[in-house]
Amino acid sequence: MAGKSGNPSIAGRSGLVISLRRGVGYFLLVLFLSGVVVPKGDSSAQEQILGFPGVQDERILTVSGPRRYEVVLGERFSAQVFLDQVSPEEVRLVLPELPPGIDVQEIPVLISRPDGVVEVRLEMIARQAGRFIIDSVMIETDQGPWFVPPLLVEAAPSRGASVPFGARWRLLQDRVFQGQSVPVVLEITGIDSFTYPESINVRPPQTGLFEEISGVGRVVTQSVAGVELFTIPVAVFLFTPTSSGQVVLPAASVEALAVTAHTTALEIPVEPLPPAVDLTGAVGRFDYSLSLDRELLREGETGELVMHIEGEGNLLVLDFPRVSLVGLSEVDENDSSDVLPDTESLLGYRGTRTRTLRFQPLEEEGRGSITVSAFSYLDPETAVVHTVSPRTFFLELLSESEERVGDRESPELNLLSLAELQQPRWYRLRDLVWPFFFFLLGPLVFAVVRLLSVRSSGGGKGRGVSRTGAISLVLGGFLFLSAGTIVPLLNQRRLLRAEELLSQGKADVAGVLYDLELQDHPNHAGLHFNRGVLALQADNALATVYHLRRAARLAPEKSAFREALQEASLYFDIPDQLELPAAVRPDFFFLALFAVWTLFWMLLLKRSSLGRSIGLVSLLMAGVFILAGLVWSLGAEKAPEGVATATVAVRRIPDESADPWVEIQPAQPVKIELSYDQFYLIRTGSGLSGWVPKLDIWRLGADDEA
Repeated sequence: MAGKSGNPSIAGRSGLVISLRRGVGYFLLVLFLSGVVVPKGDSSAQEQILGFPGVQDERILTVSGPRRYEVVLGERFSAQVFLDQVSPEEVRLVLPELPPGIDVQEIPVLISRPDGVVEVRLEMIARQAGRFIIDSVMIETDQGPWFVPPLLVEAAPSRGASVPFGARWRLLQDRVFQGQSVPVVLEITGIDSFTYPESINVRPPQTGLFEEISGVGRVVTQSVAGVELFTIPVAVFLFTPTSSGQVVLPAASVEALAVTAHTTALEIPVEPLPPAVDLTGAVGRFDYSLSLDRELLREGETGELVMHIEGEGNLLVLDFPRVSLVGLSEVDENDSSDVLPDTESLLGYRGTRTRTLRFQPLEEEGRGSITVSAFSYLDPETAVVHTVSPRTFFLELLSESEERVGDRESPELNLLSLAELQQPRWYRLRDLVWPFFFFLLGPLVFAVVRLLSVRSSGGGKGRGVSRTGAISLVLGGFLFLSAGTIVPLLNQRRLLRAEELLSQGKADVAGVLYDLELQDHPNHAGLHFNRGVLALQADNALATVYHLRRAARLAPEKSAFREALQEASLYFDIPDQLELPAAVRPDFFFLALFAVWTLFWMLLLKRSSLGRSIGLVSLLMAGVFILAGLVWSLGAEKAPEGVATATVAVRRIPDESADPWVEIQPAQPVKIELSYDQFYLIRTGSGLSGWVPKLDIWRLGADDEA
């Protein structure tokens, strides 16, 4: 059929005018505009709407006239669509879901006019103040579906008043399960300018965990009828419902631009978890792993079982699988986590959680077992339950009386000779008095040179000779006076007698002689090493660990001392070895500080010049760094440690009446963290901590130096 021209009689009528032209086939249909007129105003220019959300690859009506309605609260208004050359029986109207502030007063009316035009009239009323978008209206005819572009309704509270913005809760997950952590966004809607809120008022729900987060949500803009509207997220929360059913998120309010907008309460349908996930309550996507640090456990040793969960989901609220111990007793359980809000997959939280379970043998010997139940979690996107099977670990339990592994022989450690013990390096400079007087060397040289300087008529040669002589005199005097102090004054007869006793197989008696010598020289690293070797040969684990550890701390540069301590600890099967702290001997910093101080005063003897100034500043800066290193080394050297003198009961509080919760074995090295009354707060190499009596700890460090 040939297309007919539009009917001009409908031009100037109120509403939306649509002219449909019939063709030979649907593919020849062409839509022309007849005209639209706004009441009390002129008709606007024709506008082609190219597309809008939710409508793709569909025919969109060509509209003439405004699509923006400015009304007041409670006002009725109508939108009219005119269809040309269409029978009313052919027209079927499909309305979209209307915004909460707009109601349709009557069923849409179809009016057939004598001139062949069908009028579709929609009577609506504004129930709330604000800006509302009426999504596209679909009109079905025998010629196919047609779509009216979105309409914008701006409802002011009263005539002349500004249109307020709105607020709403928006859930970022379509499906919510019990225990699932889901993001909920509080948004400003229907505002025509970007702004920040002045304040918000949010009441947390009573049926779950509610935590504010950041990094989720973005500003969305939409242009309707020539007006750009913003949707602005003002706050984001992670909500974890603790029960199933209909959960209500209370209404909230947002204040901005002297306007307060209120949301409606958000009802969230929460589905129950499948029975397989009840024990863990895990919802998300996770990687789960187990690790056991040993398969052989001796009496007094502590083993560790580590459960590790990594992924995205409700990490903060899920439960670890249950653990059953047979032949073992739990001594400690520690949880750690590194969790952040999940801003990518929006499944709740992202990160890791770790549970470390420490245990000791309950039986003296035999076989123990650890059974870990299954770990199940629900993937919320697919609603599929994933399960990691349960696992059982078996451990061999050995008593203290059993032979050492591999029938290990005693380490071959040799005593330091008397000549080696008398070398100056075994003395700490800060234990002597004379090094502090060494600080007077620089100022003394400066003063003596100034006093002995002789003005010669020939120039500066005489003065140079006098300075050199004075410096040599002062340095020589200091070296002469300090020579006797540097050499350790050991009791040679006592040490030689100890060697004789050792050769006779009396290592324990020789150790007594070394104990007497250590009373005169308590910080002599070489003497402590020899005393530890004698204790090893006498099969005295406590004295061996104490003296070898003391020697390694007094002389941290001696790697042989550290190796001897490790060999002795392995020989005695001492569990939970405490790592030696990294340190540098303070003597090195003392000597460097003396040298810098003396050079500083020597440099003052030179004539004033740029090089002299640079040198003085450089020496001062070097002195600051050396002093910082000295303070660090002294602190590391004084870090208090101790060795258990017997089987010690560890308590959670510093009270003798408190029940012990774990025991540490004799010769066990520990770190002393705090002193209170008659107790020490100690920590072992494996991390066990608690209070023990001071009398049960043989202390190294600061107390030994007193």
